[in-house]
Amino acid sequence: MLDLTISIVNYKSSDLVRNCINSILKYTNEISYEIIVVDNCSNDNIKNVVDEFENIKLIVNNKNLGFSAANNLALEQCHAKYFLLLNPDTLLLNNALKILFNFMENHPKCAVSCPQLFFPNGTEQKSYSDFRTPLSRIKWDIYPMLNRLGIFYFFKYFNKSKSNKLEKKVNNELKPRKEKFKIVERPRGACFFVRKSHIDLVGPMDERFFMYCEEVDWAFRFFKYGFKNYICFKAKVEHIWGGTSKNYDSILKLVQIQSEYKYFRKHYGFIGFSIIVIGNLFSSILATILIFFNLFNKDEKNILLSKVKFHIKCSYIYFLKIRI
Repeated sequence: MLDLTISIVNYKSSDLVRNCINSILKYTNEISYEIIVVDNCSNDNIKNVVDEFENIKLIVNNKNLGFSAANNLALEQCHAKYFLLLNPDTLLLNNALKILFNFMENHPKCAVSCPQLFFPNGTEQKSYSDFRTPLSRIKWDIYPMLNRLGIFYFFKYFNKSKSNKLEKKVNNELKPRKEKFKIVERPRGACFFVRKSHIDLVGPMDERFFMYCEEVDWAFRFFKYGFKNYICFKAKVEHIWGGTSKNYDSILKLVQIQSEYKYFRKHYGFIGFSIIVIGNLFSSILATILIFFNLFNKDEKNILLSKVKFHIKCSYIYFLKIRI
């Protein structure tokens, strides 16, 4: 049995795939692994790229199946002890996969582990986060609107206290890290190292998520099953944030909201889903009010109007089940 199966999903990013594979070959040693590239009907030169290397499997889909379904195709061919989701826009910076493998071997309760991610300029990138509840999610949209309306004007002490806590947190993050690993809730999906035996218990990725929230859903399912997720700081991977999606930014924002609707409906039921929808509606109402306060500020007015249109569009796409 192999130690690891690496799944790389390609959608018109063959140059990134080449660089990613080269980094795997350069840095990964002391474990046995295979690489499976799944192409989502890119119609690019991915076959030529894969042919540059030896012993790499290529699965070519005749349509874009999305991230979950593509990875599940690789998962079906996985006979290794561990399964890795690896974004094409990543580069290994050290023997990260061996480090993660060793960590998982020593922590049998660990379902998912991830490395410390870095931006191309060498600064640390956010590599994990907590699971979001419906209430914590809608704060993202509502709080900025309330602040701009001056609702929090009389809560200076609260804001100052919050600012001081944030400053202390930032200062702590700048200090040299002593811990080698940490239990987290939601590892980032750019490099998502999963124990295959746990997948057999929890099930594959949910293919209802075309893109976004799929690895969050998976991590949450492992978490609810009683397993733990970790970040291993010694494993280091560069991640070009949005490297595979920068040319499709506007459409992917809509896809992301649809995935969030599905995620909260699945895990928090109708009430949780309703909170998200009502929160988006309330945010749009606040933005509409702000438009009237900015009648003579054309740029600000256009930004707010775009926000209102975006939330309305997200809602009718979801409820009318329009294919994006």
